[in-house]
Amino acid sequence: MEPTSAPPPPEDDFDPDDYIRTAVTYGRLDVVKDWLPHHRDDPQRISQLVLFPAAMFGQLELLSFCLDYAMTFELHP
Repeated sequence: MEPTSAPPPPEDDFDPDDYIRTAVTYGRLDVVKDWLPHHRDDPQRISQLVLFPAAMFGQLELLSFCLDYAMTFELHP
């Protein structure tokens, strides 16, 4: 059975990159939707932290949203 939510970030050793990777792994579209606008100017980072892991873990809804988002804002790595 697949977990439905990402674990909360640890209090003392918080790494935002690891948190977004974990959110992608668990298919947390809500977390990615909040994260993307803050990183719109760095499409390479979006690719590394969201697109590639989403494709690797088969998170098709998340991948579809990100690709639509990239096309809307003409993001090109």
